[in-house]
Amino acid sequence: MNDVSTAILNLKEILNVKNDSDIADKLGVARNSISGMKKRNSIGAFFEKTVEIENQNISFDALFLAKKAEELNCYILSKQAITLASTKNDKLKELETFLQNFVERESTLAAFSPLIQSIKGKNFLEYWSGKGERMLIVLYYFLKNLEQQDIDFKNVKDDFIKSLEQFNIPIKSKVRHLFAFGENDKKNLIDWAKSNLDEVACFEIINAIPLLTASIKENLNLPNKLVID
Repeated sequence: MNDVSTAILNLKEILNVKNDSDIADKLGVARNSISGMKKRNSIGAFFEKTVEIENQNISFDALFLAKKAEELNCYILSKQAITLASTKNDKLKELETFLQNFVERESTLAAFSPLIQSIKGKNFLEYWSGKGERMLIVLYYFLKNLEQQDIDFKNVKDDFIKSLEQFNIPIKSKVRHLFAFGENDKKNLIDWAKSNLDEVACFEIINAIPLLTASIKENLNLPNKLVID
């Protein structure tokens, strides 16, 4: 939880005021009370006075939890969305669906971020040799190809590996990128998949191809990111 000083800074942002005297006026307290709250870290007193402010945009999560501007904005927007949804039943279901999709998306990306990083390479030589970059490009084109197929995988990992082995890298794609890549990079990717993926991971990859291709693209070097299709 934030201390009073940080919470006051967040309140200034929410109310769009610049100094402690403005906050004192908003809270209805003497101007020297703000410095006293800070000195004693009087969370209770600050909370009590903040509750009395008639402002629908004040989120106590934003005040007491947000550590940076992005978090503050997220809490404020969440407060506004919940307030809107609570007055309009159709919006409530829409908000619930949106948040569920958002959580699922972020959870999926978080789960596969270490796998993508393991391909990309963790040390200086791995990163700048381009080996991981080429493997990521092959994976990207393989997943895009897989997305267009109607495949019913029975033994998920075995069938996933088999499809990767049978995948033909598009010729036109090979000449566009910063690093030349080909069958050896596909072989390296197959070896990586055999060592790092299990049945569950393969199943999740198949069911999250649009998210993963977007994430792979974001992890590519700029020249490759600009030309990948």
